[in-house]
Amino acid sequence: MAVLCSRCREFEEPITCFLSESGPCSVCKERATIRDQIKQLEDEIAKMKAKHDTLTTPMNAIHDPFIHKLPPRISSSIFRLSLPTLTNEEHLEAILESWDNRDSAKILRLGGVCRMWRKLAWETPDLWDILYLRAGRLGCSQSVAKLLPDLVCEWLERSRNLPLTIFYSALDSDDAAEVANELIVEILNSHSHRWRILNLTTTAHTFRRFSASIQPNQLVGLGLRLVYQSSNPFQPPNFLMESELTPTHLALDFPLASINVRWDSITHLTLRNNSIEECVDVLRRAPGLEWYNLFIYPSHKTSFIKPILHRHPRLRSLRLSTSYDIKDFLEALNLPSLEEWTQDVHSQELPVAATLSLFERSGCRLKVLHLTTLPHDLEGLTTLLQAIPSLERLRLSFRHGLGVNIMMDDILARIFRPAPGSSNSSGDDPASGSFLPLLQFMECTTLGRYAPFTWDRIPQLYRQGHQRSLTLSSVVHKLDITDETALQLLELTDEGLDLQIFDLSMGGCNFLKKFRERMCEQGI
Repeated sequence: MAVLCSRCREFEEPITCFLSESGPCSVCKERATIRDQIKQLEDEIAKMKAKHDTLTTPMNAIHDPFIHKLPPRISSSIFRLSLPTLTNEEHLEAILESWDNRDSAKILRLGGVCRMWRKLAWETPDLWDILYLRAGRLGCSQSVAKLLPDLVCEWLERSRNLPLTIFYSALDSDDAAEVANELIVEILNSHSHRWRILNLTTTAHTFRRFSASIQPNQLVGLGLRLVYQSSNPFQPPNFLMESELTPTHLALDFPLASINVRWDSITHLTLRNNSIEECVDVLRRAPGLEWYNLFIYPSHKTSFIKPILHRHPRLRSLRLSTSYDIKDFLEALNLPSLEEWTQDVHSQELPVAATLSLFERSGCRLKVLHLTTLPHDLEGLTTLLQAIPSLERLRLSFRHGLGVNIMMDDILARIFRPAPGSSNSSGDDPASGSFLPLLQFMECTTLGRYAPFTWDRIPQLYRQGHQRSLTLSSVVHKLDITDETALQLLELTDEGLDLQIFDLSMGGCNFLKKFRERMCEQGI
C-alpha cells in the first residue's frame, strides 16, 4: 500500500510515494539535500558578511584621513562645528519670542558613517547637551513613541554632567503617547539639576508632573506654553518645584500663581494670556526687568480696578500686543529708561494720546519704534513721530496697503525737508528739519499688492532738501516698478541713499540688487 511521507503530507494535493514505509521517496530526499545546502550557503553568507563588516574598521583606518589620523579632541571639535546648533543667547531668544522646534537627528547621522565615527560621537558629551523633541499628536507614530523614553535616557546620559538645553513639545493624544510622555517627564525630572534652558509646550496635565527634587541651580531660561485640551479645557496648570526657580529669561503662558520663581532674578520676560492687572503686577515683582514682551487680555474680574501708577527704573524694551483698549495699562506706567517700543494694535486705533503721555512723564529718550497692523491715521502717526526726535530706528507695518503710499510720501517729505538755516530752507516753517533728525533706519511693510511708497517720487523727495544718511527698507508682496523708475532708484543709491526693496513674490530677494545685475548682463 502506498504511504505518504511527512513532507508529502504538507502539499494541498498530496503526491503518492511508492517506496516502503522505511523512508521518504527520492524526490523528497533530493529536496531535503537542496534545503540543507541552502542552509549551509546562508550560514556561509552570514559569516562572510560579518567578516566584511569587521574589515570595514581597518579599511577606514587606512583610507580615512580624517578620523583616524587626527587626535580625537580635534575630530570632536570638527563634529561640533558641523552641527548647525543655536548658541545659548539664541536659545534664550527663542523661548521668549518663538517656540522653537528644531531637528536633533543631524547628530545621529554622524554616527551612521562608521563604527569609529559613532564611537567618537558618543564620547563627545557636548554633542548631546541640546535636545529638541516633539512627541504626541502631529509629532511621531505610536511605534516611535514607545522607543522615545529609552532614546531620551541614552541621549542625556551621553551628555554626562553638562548643562542641558531642552525643547520638549508633548501632547497626550493616545495611550502610547501618554505612557511615553510620563516616562520622558520622569527622565527630565531626574536631570533637573542640569537644566540650563528648558522650553516646554504641553498640556496642564503634563505640567503638573514636573517636580524637581534637586534645585535646578543652573537654570537661566524657562519657557512654558500651555496647550489646551478639548476633553478638559479648564484644568489649571502649574509648574511648582520643591524650591524656587531663578531664571533670568522667562516665557509664561498661564497665571503667575502657577509657578514659583524668584521674580527679582528675571531680566527678560514674555507673558501670554494675562490680564492688565497681572502685567502691571509683574513690574512691581521684577525690579530688574529690562525686556518685557506681553500679550494683554481683558481682566477676568467682574469689577476692573485701574492700576496704580508704577515707576520701573530699568525697563529698556517693551513689546505690547493686544486687541483691547490698553489706555489704563499705559497710564499705570512710568519708564524712564525705555529705549525700544514695539506695539501691535490689531484692530484698535493707535492710542496716540496715552502713548505720548507715557513718554512725557517718563522723560525717556526712545531710540527704536516698531508699530504693526497700523490703521490709516496719518495725523495720529505724524503727531506721535513728531514727539520723538530721539528716534533712530523706525518700523511700520500696515494692515491694509491701499493709501499707505500717500501717508509714507508725506513722512518722507518731512524727513528730507531742508534743515533750518540751510541754503535750501525757506525759513517760513519754524518746524522744518526737526522731524526725526536722528533717524538712521526706516522700514515699511504693507499687506497685499499695494506699494508702501510712490517709487518715482522717492528721488524727488530725497533731492529736494538736505541729503542724509538713511537706510530706507521696504517689504512688498508684489512689486510694480518700471525699468525707468528702477534706473532712477539705482542712481539714487549711487548718490548715497541706502534703499532696500525686498520682493516676496520673488522669494524675498533684493529687487535693486537683482536689477543692477540684469543691467550689467545687458551692458547697460
